[in-house]
Amino acid sequence: AMLQASVQIQSMDQTFRNCTWKSNAPGNTCKSQPFHTQFSTKTVGIIGYGHIGTHIATRAAAFGTRVIATTYKPPANPPPPLAWIGSDKDNKKLMQQADFVIVACPLTNETEGMIDSDLISNMKNTAVIINIARGAIIAEKALYEALEKKQIGGAVLDVWWNSHAWERPGATGPNSWPSKYRFDLLDNVIMTPHSSSHTPESRILAYEQAAQNLDAYAMGLPLQNVVRNATTRGQ
Repeated sequence: AMLQASVQIQSMDQTFRNCTWKSNAPGNTCKSQPFHTQFSTKTVGIIGYGHIGTHIATRAAAFGTRVIATTYKPPANPPPPLAWIGSDKDNKKLMQQADFVIVACPLTNETEGMIDSDLISNMKNTAVIINIARGAIIAEKALYEALEKKQIGGAVLDVWWNSHAWERPGATGPNSWPSKYRFDLLDNVIMTPHSSSHTPESRILAYEQAAQNLDAYAMGLPLQNVVRNATTRGQ
């Protein structure tokens, strides 16, 4: 998603398809492409530095990006490859520095609506927010208005406020939409139907982790990937 937002591959693909392979006059209409951004020069900010966040950081750093993060209980020193790590109180700082803001924290009473209009207003006007966590962590209206008014660069949304409503066959109207706002009409949004982890390998890994936690619980050992103040909302 970050590479797509940086390079705009789909747009270039469509433009190139339309401007060449002409058999008749007026012929090719291709023009020099505008510059796209260099991903390796960007800062990636991760909100929620758990199992998913750490893997995102590893992959982002491999492209040469600067990676920063916030999490519920940050360690005293930033673990590699982070430039710095802070608590939820540092989300404003993260928003100000990041070119890509990745939401990877769990949905809890504390995080519901955490990314509100105030936090979003601290983002760069070219920055892109990516939500792979739960829709309700971001204030729905605030994000829509920021995107509609082009106050931020864009959004990549895999999770939604009306989760899986689109899977009801034949349903119509706002109750069947992923959001009551028309994100589908915005040209600065990339959207997917809650499928970022929809691979056979991820499904097998989830089963393995559940089995390992059951074993650990039976033996009185610490559990892995425990969600703070867990809630099932937005599932």
